[in-house]
Amino acid sequence: MKNKWEEKSVDALLIGKVDAGYYPIRLTVSEAIKHGRTQIKELRAPPPFVTPISTARFLSSRPETLDWNASRHNFQRTILRSFAHSLRSAKVCVFDGSIEEKAIRKFSQPMLSGCVITSNLVTEHDSFLKGNIIQLDLYDNIETINAKISAALVDEHELQRKASACLAYARQYLTGIKELDLLIDLSQRYRKGQRGYVFPYGFTARCRRYHQTDDGELQFVPSWCRSSDRAGGFGRGDRTFIQPGEYHWTGPDPP
Repeated sequence: MKNKWEEKSVDALLIGKVDAGYYPIRLTVSEAIKHGRTQIKELRAPPPFVTPISTARFLSSRPETLDWNASRHNFQRTILRSFAHSLRSAKVCVFDGSIEEKAIRKFSQPMLSGCVITSNLVTEHDSFLKGNIIQLDLYDNIETINAKISAALVDEHELQRKASACLAYARQYLTGIKELDLLIDLSQRYRKGQRGYVFPYGFTARCRRYHQTDDGELQFVPSWCRSSDRAGGFGRGDRTFIQPGEYHWTGPDPP
Protein backbone atom coordinates (compact mmCIF):
# COMPACT_ATOMS: atom_id res chain seq x y z
CA MET A 1 0.00 0.00 0.00
CA LYS A 2 1.35 3.42 -0.96
CA ASN A 3 0.05 5.07 2.20
CA LYS A 4 1.41 3.65 5.44
CA TRP A 5 -1.32 2.65 7.86
CA GLU A 6 0.00 5.13 10.42
CA GLU A 7 -0.52 7.97 7.93
CA LYS A 8 -4.26 7.38 7.59
CA SER A 9 -6.06 10.44 8.96
CA VAL A 10 -9.74 9.35 8.86
CA ASP A 11 -11.15 6.51 10.96
CA ALA A 12 -14.32 5.89 8.94
CA LEU A 13 -15.53 7.35 5.64
CA LEU A 14 -18.94 7.03 3.96
CA ILE A 15 -18.54 6.59 0.20
CA GLY A 16 -20.91 6.24 -2.75
CA LYS A 17 -24.20 7.66 -3.93
CA VAL A 18 -26.99 7.86 -1.37
CA ASP A 19 -30.29 6.44 -2.64
CA ALA A 20 -33.16 5.89 -0.20
CA GLY A 21 -34.63 2.95 -2.11
CA TYR A 22 -31.43 1.22 -3.13
CA TYR A 23 -28.70 1.74 -0.52
CA PRO A 24 -30.16 1.41 3.01
CA ILE A 25 -26.83 1.55 4.87
CA ARG A 26 -25.67 4.67 3.05
CA LEU A 27 -28.98 6.39 3.79
CA THR A 28 -28.82 5.49 7.49
CA VAL A 29 -25.26 6.76 7.84
CA SER A 30 -25.86 9.89 5.74
CA GLU A 31 -28.83 10.90 7.91
CA ALA A 32 -26.81 10.23 11.06
CA ILE A 33 -23.99 12.48 9.79
CA LYS A 34 -26.48 15.28 9.14
CA HIS A 35 -27.79 15.04 12.70
CA GLY A 36 -24.44 14.57 14.43
CA ARG A 37 -25.14 10.99 15.55
CA THR A 38 -21.95 9.38 14.23
CA GLN A 39 -18.23 10.06 13.88
CA ILE A 40 -18.22 8.67 10.33
CA LYS A 41 -17.12 11.29 7.82
CA GLU A 42 -18.82 11.87 4.48
CA LEU A 43 -16.91 11.99 1.21
CA ARG A 44 -17.32 15.46 -0.25
CA ALA A 45 -18.93 15.62 -3.68
CA PRO A 46 -16.83 17.17 -6.48
CA PRO A 47 -17.86 20.44 -8.12
CA PRO A 48 -20.08 20.10 -11.20
CA PHE A 49 -18.38 19.59 -14.54
CA VAL A 50 -18.46 22.61 -16.83
CA THR A 51 -17.26 22.13 -20.40
CA PRO A 52 -14.93 24.82 -21.76
CA ILE A 53 -17.04 24.85 -24.93
CA SER A 54 -20.64 23.93 -25.72
CA THR A 55 -21.63 20.38 -24.83
CA ALA A 56 -22.38 19.57 -28.48
CA ARG A 57 -18.93 20.72 -29.60
CA PHE A 58 -17.29 18.96 -26.67
CA LEU A 59 -18.90 15.65 -27.63
CA SER A 60 -18.38 16.03 -31.35
CA SER A 61 -14.67 16.74 -30.84
CA ARG A 62 -13.97 13.43 -29.14
CA PRO A 63 -10.75 11.87 -30.42
CA GLU A 64 -10.89 8.43 -31.99
CA THR A 65 -8.36 7.11 -29.48
CA LEU A 66 -8.45 7.86 -25.75
CA ASP A 67 -5.56 9.96 -24.54
CA TRP A 68 -5.85 10.06 -20.77
CA ASN A 69 -3.28 12.86 -20.56
CA ALA A 70 -5.22 15.19 -22.88
CA SER A 71 -6.35 18.47 -21.34
CA ARG A 72 -10.01 17.61 -21.97
CA HIS A 73 -9.73 15.03 -19.16
CA ASN A 74 -8.32 17.41 -16.54
CA PHE A 75 -11.60 17.47 -14.63
CA GLN A 76 -11.94 13.68 -14.57
CA ARG A 77 -8.33 13.25 -13.47
CA THR A 78 -8.85 15.69 -10.62
CA ILE A 79 -11.96 13.84 -9.43
CA LEU A 80 -10.33 10.40 -9.58
CA ARG A 81 -7.17 11.55 -7.80
CA SER A 82 -9.21 13.19 -5.07
CA PHE A 83 -11.37 10.08 -4.68
CA ALA A 84 -8.36 7.77 -4.55
CA HIS A 85 -6.61 10.01 -1.99
CA SER A 86 -9.74 10.04 0.21
CA LEU A 87 -9.95 6.24 0.19
CA ARG A 88 -6.23 5.82 0.90
CA SER A 89 -6.52 8.25 3.81
CA ALA A 90 -9.31 6.28 5.54
CA LYS A 91 -9.00 3.18 7.69
CA VAL A 92 -12.59 2.09 7.14
CA CYS A 93 -14.86 2.70 4.13
CA VAL A 94 -18.61 2.47 4.79
CA PHE A 95 -21.13 1.67 2.05
CA ASP A 96 -23.39 -1.19 0.93
CA GLY A 97 -23.88 -3.50 -2.03
CA SER A 98 -27.50 -2.31 -2.52
CA ILE A 99 -30.68 -4.27 -1.84
CA GLU A 100 -29.68 -6.50 -4.78
CA GLU A 101 -26.64 -7.58 -2.76
CA LYS A 102 -24.16 -7.39 -5.61
CA ALA A 103 -20.39 -6.92 -5.40
CA ILE A 104 -20.49 -3.59 -7.21
CA ARG A 105 -17.30 -1.70 -8.08
CA LYS A 106 -17.46 0.06 -4.71
CA PHE A 107 -15.98 -3.16 -3.31
CA SER A 108 -12.86 -3.20 -5.48
CA GLN A 109 -12.14 0.52 -4.99
CA PRO A 110 -11.54 0.37 -1.20
CA MET A 111 -9.82 -3.01 -1.52
CA LEU A 112 -7.27 -1.57 -3.96
CA SER A 113 -6.86 1.51 -1.72
CA GLY A 114 -6.12 -0.31 1.53
CA CYS A 115 -9.39 0.82 3.13
CA VAL A 116 -11.26 -1.84 5.12
CA ILE A 117 -14.75 -2.52 3.76
CA THR A 118 -17.67 -1.96 6.12
CA SER A 119 -20.72 -3.29 4.29
CA ASN A 120 -23.34 -6.00 4.05
CA LEU A 121 -22.11 -9.40 2.86
CA VAL A 122 -23.02 -9.65 -0.83
CA THR A 123 -23.72 -12.73 -2.96
CA GLU A 124 -20.51 -12.52 -5.03
CA HIS A 125 -17.00 -13.17 -3.71
CA ASP A 126 -18.65 -13.77 -0.37
CA SER A 127 -16.59 -16.85 0.49
CA PHE A 128 -13.57 -14.51 0.57
CA LEU A 129 -15.22 -11.36 1.90
CA LYS A 130 -16.70 -13.12 4.93
CA GLY A 131 -14.10 -12.65 7.65
CA ASN A 132 -12.22 -9.97 5.72
CA ILE A 133 -14.70 -7.09 6.08
CA ILE A 134 -16.57 -5.39 8.90
CA GLN A 135 -19.93 -6.97 8.24
CA LEU A 136 -23.17 -5.00 8.55
CA ASP A 137 -26.78 -5.91 7.88
CA LEU A 138 -28.61 -3.80 5.31
CA TYR A 139 -31.05 -2.48 7.88
CA ASP A 140 -28.76 -1.98 10.87
CA ASN A 141 -29.56 1.20 12.80
CA ILE A 142 -26.85 3.81 13.31
CA GLU A 143 -26.19 2.71 16.90
CA THR A 144 -25.35 -0.80 15.68
CA ILE A 145 -23.19 0.53 12.85
CA ASN A 146 -21.31 2.86 15.21
CA ALA A 147 -20.73 0.02 17.68
CA LYS A 148 -19.39 -2.39 15.04
CA ILE A 149 -17.00 0.21 13.63
CA SER A 150 -15.81 1.34 17.08
CA ALA A 151 -15.11 -2.26 18.07
CA ALA A 152 -13.16 -2.87 14.86
CA LEU A 153 -11.07 0.29 15.25
CA VAL A 154 -9.77 -0.94 18.61
CA ASP A 155 -7.86 -3.78 16.90
CA GLU A 156 -5.51 -2.00 14.48
CA HIS A 157 -3.60 -5.22 13.75
CA GLU A 158 -6.77 -6.99 12.55
CA LEU A 159 -7.76 -3.99 10.43
CA GLN A 160 -4.36 -4.04 8.73
CA ARG A 161 -4.71 -7.78 8.14
CA LYS A 162 -8.11 -7.26 6.48
CA ALA A 163 -6.77 -4.40 4.35
CA SER A 164 -3.76 -6.44 3.19
CA ALA A 165 -5.84 -9.54 2.41
CA CYS A 166 -8.37 -7.53 0.40
CA LEU A 167 -5.64 -5.68 -1.51
CA ALA A 168 -3.99 -8.95 -2.55
CA TYR A 169 -7.34 -10.47 -3.56
CA ALA A 170 -8.40 -7.41 -5.57
CA ARG A 171 -5.10 -7.28 -7.43
CA GLN A 172 -5.58 -10.90 -8.45
CA TYR A 173 -9.30 -10.96 -9.29
CA LEU A 174 -10.86 -7.49 -9.44
CA THR A 175 -8.79 -5.43 -11.85
CA GLY A 176 -10.04 -4.13 -15.20
CA ILE A 177 -7.61 -6.46 -17.00
CA LYS A 178 -9.05 -9.48 -15.18
CA GLU A 179 -12.59 -8.47 -16.15
CA LEU A 180 -11.52 -8.12 -19.78
CA ASP A 181 -9.93 -11.58 -19.64
CA LEU A 182 -13.24 -13.02 -18.44
CA LEU A 183 -15.20 -11.22 -21.19
CA ILE A 184 -12.83 -12.46 -23.88
CA ASP A 185 -13.03 -16.00 -22.50
CA LEU A 186 -16.85 -15.91 -22.51
CA SER A 187 -16.91 -14.52 -26.05
CA GLN A 188 -14.67 -17.32 -27.26
CA ARG A 189 -16.84 -19.91 -25.54
CA TYR A 190 -19.98 -18.46 -27.14
CA ARG A 191 -18.41 -18.58 -30.62
CA LYS A 192 -17.67 -22.27 -30.05
CA GLY A 193 -21.38 -22.87 -29.42
CA GLN A 194 -21.28 -23.10 -25.64
CA ARG A 195 -24.24 -21.81 -23.65
CA GLY A 196 -24.87 -21.59 -19.94
CA TYR A 197 -23.48 -19.93 -16.82
CA VAL A 198 -19.96 -19.44 -15.54
CA PHE A 199 -19.29 -18.64 -11.88
CA PRO A 200 -15.53 -18.01 -11.68
CA TYR A 201 -15.69 -17.08 -7.97
CA GLY A 202 -18.77 -18.99 -6.87
CA PHE A 203 -22.11 -17.39 -6.08
CA THR A 204 -24.61 -17.43 -3.24
CA ALA A 205 -28.13 -17.93 -4.58
CA ARG A 206 -30.89 -16.45 -2.45
CA CYS A 207 -34.09 -14.45 -2.74
CA ARG A 208 -33.24 -10.79 -3.12
CA ARG A 209 -35.00 -7.49 -3.46
CA TYR A 210 -34.83 -5.13 -6.40
CA HIS A 211 -35.35 -1.38 -6.50
CA GLN A 212 -38.33 -0.47 -4.34
CA THR A 213 -39.50 2.22 -6.77
CA ASP A 214 -39.50 -0.15 -9.77
CA ASP A 215 -43.10 -1.09 -10.61
CA GLY A 216 -41.81 -3.92 -12.79
CA GLU A 217 -39.71 -5.36 -10.00
CA LEU A 218 -41.54 -8.69 -9.89
CA GLN A 219 -40.50 -9.63 -13.42
CA PHE A 220 -37.00 -10.28 -12.05
CA VAL A 221 -38.18 -12.31 -9.05
CA PRO A 222 -38.46 -16.10 -9.44
CA SER A 223 -41.79 -17.64 -8.44
CA TRP A 224 -40.37 -19.43 -5.38
CA CYS A 225 -39.39 -16.05 -3.90
CA ARG A 226 -42.83 -14.46 -4.29
CA SER A 227 -44.22 -15.13 -0.83
CA SER A 228 -46.95 -13.18 0.95
CA ASP A 229 -44.43 -11.82 3.42
CA ARG A 230 -42.14 -10.83 0.55
CA ALA A 231 -41.40 -7.33 1.84
CA GLY A 232 -39.98 -8.65 5.07
CA GLY A 233 -38.48 -11.82 3.66
CA PHE A 234 -36.15 -10.53 1.00
CA GLY A 235 -32.52 -10.65 1.94
CA ARG A 236 -33.35 -13.33 4.51
CA GLY A 237 -33.70 -17.09 4.41
CA ASP A 238 -31.40 -19.87 3.34
CA ARG A 239 -28.26 -19.16 1.35
CA THR A 240 -27.32 -21.74 -1.28
CA PHE A 241 -23.67 -21.43 -2.30
CA ILE A 242 -22.88 -22.33 -5.90
CA GLN A 243 -19.32 -23.61 -6.17
CA PRO A 244 -17.00 -21.97 -8.72
CA GLY A 245 -17.43 -23.64 -12.08
CA GLU A 246 -19.69 -23.99 -15.11
CA TYR A 247 -23.36 -24.97 -15.09
CA HIS A 248 -26.27 -25.75 -17.40
CA TRP A 249 -24.24 -26.12 -20.55
CA THR A 250 -26.24 -27.08 -23.63
CA GLY A 251 -23.45 -26.70 -26.18
CA PRO A 252 -20.19 -28.63 -26.57
CA ASP A 253 -18.42 -29.67 -23.41
CA PRO A 254 -16.22 -26.85 -22.05
CA PRO A 255 -12.51 -27.36 -22.64
